[in-house]
Amino acid sequence: MSTINSNNTTGLTYSSDATGTMQLQTLGSNALSIDSSQVVTVNSSTAATSASTGALVVTGGIGTSGNIYATGNIYTNGAVVPSLTTMIAYQLAL
Repeated sequence: MSTINSNNTTGLTYSSDATGTMQLQTLGSNALSIDSSQVVTVNSSTAATSASTGALVVTGGIGTSGNIYATGNIYTNGAVVPSLTTMIAYQLAL
């Protein structure tokens, strides 16, 4: 991997490899990468506990024209969004 730019004050290093993958490293740890297929990977396991915490925090909105997959809970306005199975079970119980 060849270093494109390095900032010794912050420990940030920008680099790329032969496959075209660009990486942002901080203090020797791979923080973010963009591969030649334009897949962006955030390499953090920081859990989200609010709209302003977690591995990826976006101040503005998020738009997508594809599917969204989540293995954890989805929250809106502080309340968990029930799964489709839970909503169907609730409706059947009425």
